Amino acid sequence: MTDPINFREACEAHRRLSRDKSAYVRGIYEDARSEDKSELTVAVERGYTEIDSYHTEGDKDRAENLTNKVHKAEVRGLKDGSFDLTPTNNKRLYDNLTRGISDRDREIIGSFDPDRDADLIANYLFAIDEDIREKLGDVKYMYDVSLRLGSKKKKSGPAEGKGGNYEDEGNSNSNNNLDVEGIISGNLEDAIRNVPRDVYAGSEEYQRRLRVLFQKKAERDAFPRFRKDQDAVFAYLDRRINEEENENLVDSYIDLKETYKGYTEFNPEGANSDFVDPDTGENGVLPSLHQKIALYHMIKEKRFGVFDGCGTGKTAIATLAQPLIEARLNEEGKEFKRTVIVGPNPSKKAWKNGLEGELHQRYLAESQDTAVINEDHVIVNGEKIKKTDKRFIQALKDSKWIVVNYDQLPREINGSNKSLVDHLIDIEFDYVIFDEGHQIKAHKEVTKNGNLTRSGAARRLARNSEYLTILTGSPIPDSMDDYAVLFSLLNPEECSDPTKFKQMYDENPRALYTFLNNKTIRRTSEDINEHLEFEESNELVDVSSEQEKIYLNLLEFRSKDWLTQARKSLLDPRLTDPAVLRRVGLLGKVGYEHSAKYQKLEELLLSDDGPVAKGENFVIFSSMFREGVTRAGHEDLKRRYIELGVEEEFDDLGSLEERILVRSLDGNLDSISSLKKKFTPKSSDEELKQEFENEFDNAITELTNKGYISRDEDKVTVNTLRRGPVSKHMDLYESLGFDVPLIEKLETKLEEKYGRTHKIGVIDGKIGEIEERESIVDQLGNSLTGILCTTDTGGESLDFTSANHLYFLDRDYKPKTEEQAIARAVRKGQDKEVFITHLIANYADEVLEDYVRKKKIIIKTAVDGHPISSDEKAFLEDKKGSLFGEDLIRRAGLGGKSINMLEAEVDSIDFFSTKKKTRGFARNVNRSSIDYETTEAQELMRWIGRDPNCWKDPEFVKEYERLINELSVPVIHRAKITDLIRRTNNKQIVFPRKIVSEGSGNSILFDAYHDLSHLLKGVSLRMPTIFDRDVSKAMLEVGNNPNQVLGCMTGRNSQFGEREFNMVDNASISLLANSKDVKKSLLEAHRILKNKGLLELTVEGKQFYDGRSIPEEERIGSLASPSFYAGLESLGFELLSEKNEGFDLNRNSFRTLKNKLGAQFAEAYRNKLANSQFILARKIDNPVENINSENFWFYYPKALKREDGDNGSNNNGDEGDIRDPAESRSILTPGRSRRNGRVRTKNGKPVAFENDEVVNPKRKMTVAPNGVVESVEDIGGGE
Repeated sequence: MTDPINFREACEAHRRLSRDKSAYVRGIYEDARSEDKSELTVAVERGYTEIDSYHTEGDKDRAENLTNKVHKAEVRGLKDGSFDLTPTNNKRLYDNLTRGISDRDREIIGSFDPDRDADLIANYLFAIDEDIREKLGDVKYMYDVSLRLGSKKKKSGPAEGKGGNYEDEGNSNSNNNLDVEGIISGNLEDAIRNVPRDVYAGSEEYQRRLRVLFQKKAERDAFPRFRKDQDAVFAYLDRRINEEENENLVDSYIDLKETYKGYTEFNPEGANSDFVDPDTGENGVLPSLHQKIALYHMIKEKRFGVFDGCGTGKTAIATLAQPLIEARLNEEGKEFKRTVIVGPNPSKKAWKNGLEGELHQRYLAESQDTAVINEDHVIVNGEKIKKTDKRFIQALKDSKWIVVNYDQLPREINGSNKSLVDHLIDIEFDYVIFDEGHQIKAHKEVTKNGNLTRSGAARRLARNSEYLTILTGSPIPDSMDDYAVLFSLLNPEECSDPTKFKQMYDENPRALYTFLNNKTIRRTSEDINEHLEFEESNELVDVSSEQEKIYLNLLEFRSKDWLTQARKSLLDPRLTDPAVLRRVGLLGKVGYEHSAKYQKLEELLLSDDGPVAKGENFVIFSSMFREGVTRAGHEDLKRRYIELGVEEEFDDLGSLEERILVRSLDGNLDSISSLKKKFTPKSSDEELKQEFENEFDNAITELTNKGYISRDEDKVTVNTLRRGPVSKHMDLYESLGFDVPLIEKLETKLEEKYGRTHKIGVIDGKIGEIEERESIVDQLGNSLTGILCTTDTGGESLDFTSANHLYFLDRDYKPKTEEQAIARAVRKGQDKEVFITHLIANYADEVLEDYVRKKKIIIKTAVDGHPISSDEKAFLEDKKGSLFGEDLIRRAGLGGKSINMLEAEVDSIDFFSTKKKTRGFARNVNRSSIDYETTEAQELMRWIGRDPNCWKDPEFVKEYERLINELSVPVIHRAKITDLIRRTNNKQIVFPRKIVSEGSGNSILFDAYHDLSHLLKGVSLRMPTIFDRDVSKAMLEVGNNPNQVLGCMTGRNSQFGEREFNMVDNASISLLANSKDVKKSLLEAHRILKNKGLLELTVEGKQFYDGRSIPEEERIGSLASPSFYAGLESLGFELLSEKNEGFDLNRNSFRTLKNKLGAQFAEAYRNKLANSQFILARKIDNPVENINSENFWFYYPKALKREDGDNGSNNNGDEGDIRDPAESRSILTPGRSRRNGRVRTKNGKPVAFENDEVVNPKRKMTVAPNGVVESVEDIGGGE
């Protein structure tokens, strides 16, 4: 859906719009549907047609005015993805982009080929000259346009960086007529010649960048000639150097000559002339020209990264460097000791074959003394030596090559306290190779427990080696921080600690470009293998009506996992959560035939132009899903169906009881001991384990007493109705047909059409051994016609060159995952053109394509030396697609389904319940939790995160007031009121008459009491008098409570007297800045409470310290086991609630809400209480004020935990400072629009606040210097 602002702006640019707006817009919608374009794209294209007509009529002013408006609309549409960047549109944008630059700049970029050199054009425009960037505006959008210039070229393109295309190398001595044609283009020569000498030879940063750019272009142009006739190229360069008068060109030709001279004079030794390329069958190919070039730079730099693509011979390059390093050390009078190779476990086989395999397998002429370290032994000369054997270390010393995987480096050897990496350092080495080096990107060197990380172990190894080579075909990061370890390893003098990389990059973004240019080499398979051809296309898929209905519902009613559910629905609606299917009326009504992607996949495979008809092979990739796609069955989905049946069939279940029933029914666990083992929290905390065991035993007893289970010693049987809800839902799962996997369905279709069996193999994470995966790949073209695999698994260490048709069912959030998978087929050994097809469903997939492309653009921009913003860094780090989901919502124009929590009628004091919420396992309850977060509510949360003082901002308060009934806090307040009434009925407490609501906000507690007045009357209780106290004047202004006091809960300048209230209610205590302020607020509560007065504290998304041991690095001070509860008792309070007690929705109330307001409302309402916790206490004694304040803090889930923690002190000395509310969900958890909200005014204006005056538009309070309210005077109105 087009952004309405952009669309309106484009439409309003046309003169015809004023004549018949509705017909004009309707025509655009119709054209957009028929042409498969966005409405904005059609509007813009019509605009340019209109512009042409103005030019024809000679009306230049109107043409220019319209051009500016349309261009503005398309630029904004490009930024937000609502404008289709077709080749025609892209060319026009590029022309607009370059229209405002100088003639010299235009001449320079005119020397580049738009297809071959799009990257150089983009780099020149945005990384060379700041003046150009300022003229062109938004860099990322223009970078996208520039790079797309070359995107039409789907076949192998020119090389980038050091060297060029590498096929057909050698000295053919053919006459290439170089004197006529030259080795670089005439346009490039003219551009270099016309640059002022002081600019070309200058030392300014942009001047050096310009010279490097010209040199890259010259190498790119010249290399194909050099590759075919080196002697002729050198002769030509010598003539031009001697004859050329322009100094710039002379310098350029000298640079080229020096570069190529270095390559030709570099002669690696020790290569195996009998090596046979396993991909092509050629022999005598070592070392190839591209390998020589890499080796040249490796020896020159000592620490170097070979970031070539798949199938380019990186292992051979790293191996061939060893004799060169040994010779260099010998020249320096040093003895070469050994090489250590570290890589993933699957790579060991390739290294072993390359070092000591058969003659045709080895990279070096002589077989090498190699030790391959495995899980518990090392293999040397075919002998296995256990790690516990005293000969183990000696075996390593006797070997010239040691091969080990990353996981083994930090492990201790022989029961000592010494890790393998330290043993290797002891026996010494000179050369280290890191294979798949992108796997060592973690910054931490040690864990929280002080253990060495594998990244730390690898860095320790590298620090002790003079030579280092890092191999990876996947240098593109998930985030900019992923470059930090690579940068540190290859540049230890500049950046010894990877944590310093961020600061270095922020100070000088060019550092990354310089690093990649000087310390690494990156060639793709297409660069090195000229004949490789591939064509990449999108196959647009119109989803079925069932898929559309599910998807749109998920977009509107967004559960916590809505994005994954939405993507599942667009692939195969059967994968969707049954609660969602039930909500849209499709439970039991979806099947394989309703997957539009599967139908399209069948169509492509069965096509006369498809792989099978041509006798070719294919690979199908699924990026996200295994169960139900690559595998038969779907255990997690089956369990969800059982859960729904259990919820419907069994009454009054606790969450643990429900989980026991579900796990007993799903066929995996049928004994008490196995169930207990499954659910016991994985923790070293014995108290926590014992607490769980007690709860588990109680749950088993309850289930037995209710007749829900039968026990036969350890065996458990669930007593379900013969044709009850559980049975019905299990049948519904079976009807989905997951017992027949996707490959069988495809095989059946292929056999029906072609009359013979076509088998399809499967490769996914369940096939762990590389040998088994390779065995499946080897069957392609023999017993297998195709392979179905997960993209991650298929993208590593496999060779798919036997297939030349790739089908992607969906896309990964990380560009590199898909690129790796493609490179497994587009690589050396591929002798056919490769056809890559992406199945793109309407709706989400199109937006995801833009999302992935944006990541690519940001990465490209960064590595070319241009700074990227913090937002763009965050975008790269978005590994789970959260920002993609936000983009989907925004483009759909949805703010979420608005649900007013007050629509639920609380008709009984038993509407809510309380339950113990044990830390650890309580968070693992598998329950459908739909939480309706509108775009507005999300923006409110962002506002809070951006501005800690937002509570005092009238604009924020207005939004908060409008959205309050979507949030959790009104629900929690109603739950606590019903709990107080129940406790009063049970004679546990005396119902309070006078209450102060701390951090009251806009009278939320006051409104809750009045909303539940019918419950109070039902049990003959009087409505209490409530006083609101808050630090925000603006918040108090919009509250309905007539009794309001401006003040802080910590008691600073308190206006309340001692022993004045029967109860203090504080739902905002977790917003305080630190534990000292929390203690002050508790002392203030004690001071103003009457004897036996009540204190209630509520939090959400966190838990009160409960006396459990806290890891040292997470402590806020010196206390190892702080306890909020024990601290309260020391402050003179008696605890009335249980430890770790929280609110919940009564099960019968949940069913009532579901029947009256729908399942989604009931689930959302219940979810508002899911993470709540409260303490109810009674004042009984004087406080012990010297109690350590460190007790008064909270456990935070990792997602909510403060980065800086709490230091137990107030940094700025303001005891009333409020904690950043973005870290607390006790006040704000999106949920919907305030009922009966209003802003009070006086004389037509909002009520003003005086510094020392209590805010109350109906009453005036006189406050004594000691803070006591002495008198109250009515000033107008009253109850």
